[in-house]
Amino acid sequence: MESTTSDTANIVLTFICICLVIIFIIIIGGFIVQVSWNVVMPEVFGLPDINLTKGIALFILANLLLGGFNMKYR
Repeated sequence: MESTTSDTANIVLTFICICLVIIFIIIIGGFIVQVSWNVVMPEVFGLPDINLTKGIALFILANLLLGGFNMKYR
C-alpha cells in the first residue's frame, strides 16, 4: 500500500495535536503547582511566592523524581 500525502498530513497533524496536548498538560500542572505553593508555603514556612515558570519547573522535576512520566501500565 502506498503512502499518500493525506496519510503523511494526518500523521503530522496527529503529532502536532499530541505535542499541543502535552504542552497544555504541563502548563496546567505548573499552574496548579504555582497556586498550591503560593497558597501554602508563604504562610506556613515564610518562603517567597513563585511564578509560572518556576511552577512548571517544579512540576517537571517532581514528575521526574517520582516517576510520573512512566508510560508503563502495571
